[in-house]
Amino acid sequence: GWDQSDKFVKLYISLSGINALPKEQINVTFTSSSISLSVVNFNNKNYALNIKGLFAKIVPESSTFKVKTDDIVVSMKKEKTSERWSHLTKSEVKETVKPELNSNEDPSKGIMDMMKKMYDEGDDEMKRTIAKAWTESRDKSMQGLA
Repeated sequence: GWDQSDKFVKLYISLSGINALPKEQINVTFTSSSISLSVVNFNNKNYALNIKGLFAKIVPESSTFKVKTDDIVVSMKKEKTSERWSHLTKSEVKETVKPELNSNEDPSKGIMDMMKKMYDEGDDEMKRTIAKAWTESRDKSMQGLA
């Protein structure tokens, strides 16, 4: 999970019993736009968390981490204090585009054009959702003909 205050964005990484691991086996590297966390040989496993393209710039030299009983808390110092982050990374921010329907065209063509545009510009999840809906609709129409 993550949270923020005026000065910091905090990440909460839950690993039950992490406080028993020697601190030398936990490493966090900060840049102005990314963090990299590695946990070596915790319960015979290695863990890594790499976040690139943070929503806004951070101050690496003022960013820290703490090990709690069952969590690692990463505190990233905001470069611009009081700036509210709507997301953790820039890639999560999607522009909303108002669909353009031409009133002179056939309404079903306008809807198909809008769906094609959503598919072409959408992420993988959007493409799966549209493809599933199209397939189910096609299957239903084929059943009606049989």
